Amino acid sequence: MMPQRRADGLIALGLLWAFGVTLLRGLRRPNDWAEAHWLIGYDFGLIKRGLPATLLRPFTAASPERAEMAITLVATALTALLCLVLIAVCGSILRRAGFSRNAVVAVAVFATSPFVVMTGHLNGYFDAPIVLLTVLAVTLAWRGRAGWAALALTIGLLVHETIFIIGFPTVIWAALLANRRDVATGQAAARRLAPLLAPLVAFAALFVYQSFAIDAAELESTLITHLETFPFIQYDQEVIVPRAFAKSFVAHFQSQSPRVWGRLFDPGLMLAMLPTVAVWLLFIRQALRAAAMPRGLTIAAWLLPFLPLALHLIAWDTARIWSYPIIVALLVGWVACLAAEPARLRAADSRLLAMLGLLTLPLNVCLLYTSDAADERSSVDLGGPRIIKKKKI
Repeated sequence: MMPQRRADGLIALGLLWAFGVTLLRGLRRPNDWAEAHWLIGYDFGLIKRGLPATLLRPFTAASPERAEMAITLVATALTALLCLVLIAVCGSILRRAGFSRNAVVAVAVFATSPFVVMTGHLNGYFDAPIVLLTVLAVTLAWRGRAGWAALALTIGLLVHETIFIIGFPTVIWAALLANRRDVATGQAAARRLAPLLAPLVAFAALFVYQSFAIDAAELESTLITHLETFPFIQYDQEVIVPRAFAKSFVAHFQSQSPRVWGRLFDPGLMLAMLPTVAVWLLFIRQALRAAAMPRGLTIAAWLLPFLPLALHLIAWDTARIWSYPIIVALLVGWVACLAAEPARLRAADSRLLAMLGLLTLPLNVCLLYTSDAADERSSVDLGGPRIIKKKKI
């Protein structure tokens, strides 16, 4: 027993080292695009993404000179917390699977994946709080606390609307698995799921308000004037970010959807992201077999990681969006492990998963894909020519 524990400990340390090295490949301080988001709150109406800036306002409004430091500290703390949570999820999977060969390979693939690189690279973006709230909501849904899960998702919508695509479907799936575990059927199952309608209503209200209750031109002008008071917002981000805040979802769809096919079938990004997702799909199948899961829930689990790709219809940050299936696959695999019978999960083995994982690891190590919108502090891509400006003196 002791030699096995020692071996498991060494494996865990190796995986932790791989995670840290991968994170450092992309880690940086928040760029101007991200910092500008932390400065636009509910002072300008019930606009999308207004909650973080509103909560941080006591620190940013008191002294514009210190605002940048406050943003950097809070954003970096959230990124660090996200890393700890991801490590905890991976640890839970390894323990549940008894450090089986397939579990170790799957976690190693995630630890070296483009998503971990992107986690460091997008320090300051709202991805960290969104993923944290998604993990919280999934945990609550699995424990049968759909009301609290709905609250976490609703708060997430006030941080960034992408949680509706990244987190909401996975939470619904986890709640369905919890109902099956607790043998809740019929009206009892419906009552347990009913609170999860709240995020749906909240998203609909946000969509309507953003589309019909906002004067986009006036809001954009007001936000530009506001951001110009912060000297560290440069490289035209004081203009570009207000434009993104003021545009409705429909306007984003109209401008971005014509490019969706090129983004979905980008060969470089498919090569970088899909092998990791494929490894996790095989692991999910293995875990759900150990849970004797019905076919419908198994098919849903396989589809969930690909839902975030629908964001290509309204957003332009191609590499960032392509990394989302990886985190969704990890969360689905985690819940599948929790649902599985431990002995069957530990005994399960797939040569295909092991072989694909061993082929994916060097691919993850050799390739580096970071957000095309944030690869430099001085650049941004809005689906057209890249804008690069010299720093203002």
